[in-house]
Amino acid sequence: MKITTLAIVASLFASFSAAACLNNGGDRYCTGDPVVVEYLPGVIVGINPRQQMVSVRFINGGTDTYPVSRVLIGKGCLGKLCVGEGATVEHLSGEIIAISRAEQKVSIRFVTGAIQTYPVDRITVAQGCLERYCVRDGVVVEHLAGEIVGINRQTRNVSVRFVTGATQTYPIERVSLGKGCVEDYCVGDFATVEWLSGQIVAVNRYNETASIRFTNGALNSYPLSRISIGGR
Repeated sequence: MKITTLAIVASLFASFSAAACLNNGGDRYCTGDPVVVEYLPGVIVGINPRQQMVSVRFINGGTDTYPVSRVLIGKGCLGKLCVGEGATVEHLSGEIIAISRAEQKVSIRFVTGAIQTYPVDRITVAQGCLERYCVRDGVVVEHLAGEIVGINRQTRNVSVRFVTGATQTYPIERVSLGKGCVEDYCVGDFATVEWLSGQIVAVNRYNETASIRFTNGALNSYPLSRISIGGR
């Protein structure tokens, strides 16, 4: 796993390892631990267990004190969302660098270098499956092909990185899967829509559609009622 800025910050302040600690919602906060407050990474330099307060020194050199509820810890997991895992928020992808189980929030460092904190229902994680939809599966959304890069089981959303390089997040019902069958329509079948012929490359059992790549290279999705199939 690559060394993150939080890990570097933690090592710079290892002198605080004579750790005072406090617990919050299943997370243990100790001096020397890497943390994030909203969009700023830092390291814990002080604990006040009676007041449930945490003092943080940020990478810009500033220090401030916060209620522990505002501070996300740079270790551990929140359900399937673990520090070090890939994650996506809408159209932006990055790496989880801190979590708060008590507040149900996650901080992400995006590929742009920016850091932001979000509630878990806005995040898709780059592992696992939702029903038959799994990370790295090929999919189609309307006329665009791509690959699943994130899943949120709670909201039933999936994030798709398209062949164009863009990423977007959708309800699972909008995404056609590049494997399997719906009724007698299966991925790999030859198909015709009116005067155009091609091959089924994805099917969607939620809205009963199939996506076809035509012999001219075009890709589009249609209701099954419009499609004639002719074997493989």
